[in-house]
Amino acid sequence: MREPSPKQLGQIWRNRQPRRAPGAIGPLAAGLMTGSWVGGLEHREAVRACVVRVVDDEFRARCTLGTVDRRSVEFWVDDPTVAAYMRRRWWGVLLEAFERECRFATTPRMRFRYGRGGDRLEAVRNQVVDK
Repeated sequence: MREPSPKQLGQIWRNRQPRRAPGAIGPLAAGLMTGSWVGGLEHREAVRACVVRVVDDEFRARCTLGTVDRRSVEFWVDDPTVAAYMRRRWWGVLLEAFERECRFATTPRMRFRYGRGGDRLEAVRNQVVDK
């Protein structure tokens, strides 16, 4: 009988290793249903409170908080020309505030988009002050 080659020995060794079972899908599905997979309500409220503490009245009047997850924050702006201004004016300030106060998986990507949607920041400001 012929001696196996190193390549064949590697294949034999890999085939004799115990197989890893795939992870359970239940916790993943539950996380998707409750919203915790994309950051959860607690994370969204922390981001919202952080934004309200940092920004001025012009930002609150023109921007709404859109999608928030562990990697990104989206703001909706009511005017396309103002979106570019808001991005330049607030990107660095918000990034510093997020790094200090919020838990993100990585440095968050901030998007300032033209359109309507999201949560108004004035209502959030009143809730934060009332506490």
